[in-house]
Amino acid sequence: LESRVRQAAATLARARAAQADSLLRAPFAGVVAKLHGDPGMLAGPGAPAVTLVDPRSLAVEALVPDEDSGRVRVGQRVTVTAPALPGRVLPGTVRALAAAAEPRADAVSHTHVVRARIVLDSGPDALRPGLEVDVQGTHRASSPALLVPSEAVVPDGGRGIVWRVEAGKGRRVAVTIGETNGARTVVEGDLRDGDRVVVSGKEGLRDGAAVSVAGSTGGG
Repeated sequence: LESRVRQAAATLARARAAQADSLLRAPFAGVVAKLHGDPGMLAGPGAPAVTLVDPRSLAVEALVPDEDSGRVRVGQRVTVTAPALPGRVLPGTVRALAAAAEPRADAVSHTHVVRARIVLDSGPDALRPGLEVDVQGTHRASSPALLVPSEAVVPDGGRGIVWRVEAGKGRRVAVTIGETNGARTVVEGDLRDGDRVVVSGKEGLRDGAAVSVAGSTGGG
């Protein structure tokens, strides 16, 4: 009988340990933003179970191009807008800057960015985690900048090339590559609003070679 009692106690201890291992304890008080599984699914070691958000500590993370990073400072005032909030302008302050730059995650610019953390004056309730936003600071580029289709930009040793169409011929224009949203890219160089640029067929194109215009693809 005594042996059975010890065996039952050991079984109970193992069951309690298994139950403790099955409990998820949040490292902070927050809101569950996403479940990464369904009841009954097998969870592997290290696999995320939930995404937890602390609404009180939300901030905007901006990617500052390396050419602009020297003009951004902690304490600088900025404005934030979001497509999800048309017409609203949210003022905020740069609270932190990353200590090191990192490669930009796109195949166009081959440049680097510095992460900036921005806290909004109106508090974290103004935005939701994961929203795409635009951030504007008080500094502006000293030379005019235009938006062109990203397909028109050819990376060239940290800078870029855009082929402008003049009188049916392609003209090579060296540009500095700025921000991109995927579809369009900011460039600075000898381009004007309304210029037509080559989007496809750039491979092997030579300066002054004849090009055919399929439609209007001007910058701006």
